[in-house]
Amino acid sequence: MPVSVHLHGADVPMDSDGSPMDTIAPGASKVYTYPNNQRATTLWTHDHAHHVESENVYRGLSSVYVINDDAEQALGLPSGAYDVPLVIRDGRYDENGQLVYVMDDFMNRTTITVNGSPWPYFRVAARKYRFRIVNSANVRFLLLNLSDGSAFTQIGSDGGLLERPNVTPVLAVSPGERADVVIDFSRYPVGTQLVLQNALGPGPADQVGKVMRFDVVRTAADGSTVPDRLTTLPTPPPATANRSFELRMDEDGRPDPRATINGQTYDPARIDVRIPWGSTEVWTVSNTNTRAPHNFHLHLVQFRVLERNGTPPAAAEAGLKDTVQVLAGETVKLLVTFNSYRGVFPYHCHMFDHGAMGMMGQMEIY
Repeated sequence: MPVSVHLHGADVPMDSDGSPMDTIAPGASKVYTYPNNQRATTLWTHDHAHHVESENVYRGLSSVYVINDDAEQALGLPSGAYDVPLVIRDGRYDENGQLVYVMDDFMNRTTITVNGSPWPYFRVAARKYRFRIVNSANVRFLLLNLSDGSAFTQIGSDGGLLERPNVTPVLAVSPGERADVVIDFSRYPVGTQLVLQNALGPGPADQVGKVMRFDVVRTAADGSTVPDRLTTLPTPPPATANRSFELRMDEDGRPDPRATINGQTYDPARIDVRIPWGSTEVWTVSNTNTRAPHNFHLHLVQFRVLERNGTPPAAAEAGLKDTVQVLAGETVKLLVTFNSYRGVFPYHCHMFDHGAMGMMGQMEIY
């Protein structure tokens, strides 16, 4: 199969973006150049070859990509062995343990895996850990919580650190989104077992409701800290243009569903939006479906969420983002500055199955 490597959330030139039509043929190779000139953050790579990205990612073509910088390392956050990625996804397996792929088969993908292992356990020390959570599922949304009801300390989102820690008992992460959290296991005695749970379906709660288990097995010294102030985000310039995008897919159960943005499916020969380099715009993104959730991802840029359904964003969405949830009937407003590379880049629903059905457009920054 052809493949295309996209470094999700990265500020990279067009020829290294891994666009849907810029593919590597079987047996061929391509060199991608990643400048890594953005703030510290948790990114991830995945296949993006159009019409096959859904199955390719489902079968494992993805990975974690972490950028560090001096400012973040100076904060004293948990690091080294106490800085752990958790890549969460779901799958459908046959009686031989082989992945079964069917487009938009969300009802039957009921085995939750973390870093490739189904419902694993992780032995931890009674101290603080940083977990870099990546939702790499094709379509499954996650609503994460700890089995004892205690809170996460969220320190980062898609584009890096939040300005201040967000202490929250639940964490909503849609496909493609990331969330950095700190869990302090020093509040538990050795011998404690704590389950990371998922409160969202579809699927049986005894399967999709459990993600992994933390086993507190020892004590350990802990010199790490979570400061009250993590970073200062730049003040964006005022917007000079407004654009609207409507996300919609067929909900009538037809065997070949269609998914669109502003009534159109993806056409690699068509430019949907032309944007002057250096401009700042407000993008209003609406989900016109009555049942189906979507989310929205822009290549190249990190944006700020201005509003969700007419109200300011919650603390979890107050940082830099590249993917945003848009549930059925919801509308979000995004503030986006295009001052990086010129060229043609996609934007799309990051539920891979929906993108493969055509829910994708192209913007040209000139």
